[in-house]
Amino acid sequence: MNTLVFTFDKTLNEKTKPAKYRQLLRFYTQALKRGQALGYNVEMYTNSDKFDNIADKVHWVDKDFHKYEFWDSFKFVPLKERTDDYLLCDGDILFHERINIDKVSDVLFDAWEIANWSLVYSEDINKLTELGIKKVIPEWVNLRQHVMNCGILKFNDQELKNTYIDRWDKFHSFCIEHRDELNLKKCTAIGAQYLLTILCNYFNSTRSNYSTTLRQANPFYVHYAGTAKFQGDITAMKEVSKI
Repeated sequence: MNTLVFTFDKTLNEKTKPAKYRQLLRFYTQALKRGQALGYNVEMYTNSDKFDNIADKVHWVDKDFHKYEFWDSFKFVPLKERTDDYLLCDGDILFHERINIDKVSDVLFDAWEIANWSLVYSEDINKLTELGIKKVIPEWVNLRQHVMNCGILKFNDQELKNTYIDRWDKFHSFCIEHRDELNLKKCTAIGAQYLLTILCNYFNSTRSNYSTTLRQANPFYVHYAGTAKFQGDITAMKEVSKI
């Protein structure tokens, strides 16, 4: 595996405060450069020209508001289009070593989210359940549990990947239909991460994670998830030549 794939939706990210948007762009720039410094081919799926002179290849994503309304929607473009060997990465993943790839487990992911249930998941999972989402996603359960963080994502089981894509599309349509009753930002995490978690549980899929808990150190990278990337002048922003 020698390809790292990143996604960046300019339309949604520009809605953040200017200072945070600039910091986010710095993170993405460092993420791409660090991947290249470690010998990876780095590709970007985006609707922004900010990465034209950084990424080895840029895939332009035409913005369709209703099709790509969630923060993680762009991730499903490479998931649907690609059949080659690649690792899907968030832009706040900063590598310092080449990553080991488990070729046996059905899916590889970043870490378990243990402390975010009440903050991110519970309220809208309850609402989705009450609205009848199980009618369109038969594997749906409303169960408090650790959730797979997909800052790093790779499928070895293509059938699981295809099921995930199918259920994501159904989930997205359901949420848009009921958008006035839901928090769509939180539904992004539910659709991208909780949904994959319950699918893996339902199908008894084997999983491999790089960190036990979110933001925990591992030998390959640091994931500055959530607000961590906006907290001061962090060491991660040093020149890529110094890694």
